[in-house]
Amino acid sequence: MILLLACVRPAPEPAPVEATEVRYNHVARAHYIRANIHREEGELNKAADEYKRAILFDPHAAVLYLELSEVRAELGEADAARAYLEEAAALGSEEARALLDEED
Repeated sequence: MILLLACVRPAPEPAPVEATEVRYNHVARAHYIRANIHREEGELNKAADEYKRAILFDPHAAVLYLELSEVRAELGEADAARAYLEEAAALGSEEARALLDEED
């Protein structure tokens, strides 16, 4: 038992991630890609669902909230769009902050 504990090392700190990218999470990335495909095909409700699923797996990726905000705006859901835009800004998205500044 003592030998095993001597071999265990703490996990390294994760590298910093830009606020505008999806972290290296395969599941989140897969949902993000599906959302983009649905969006390109005009299936906005399905796209929104996939962005939400991606957020479940990577809740700190501002780009997911930004994309979801855009989809909600395209669906005519202004309040929801603004809420997601504010979340993206809170997570460090400069683009989201700029869009919020334009609205005010």
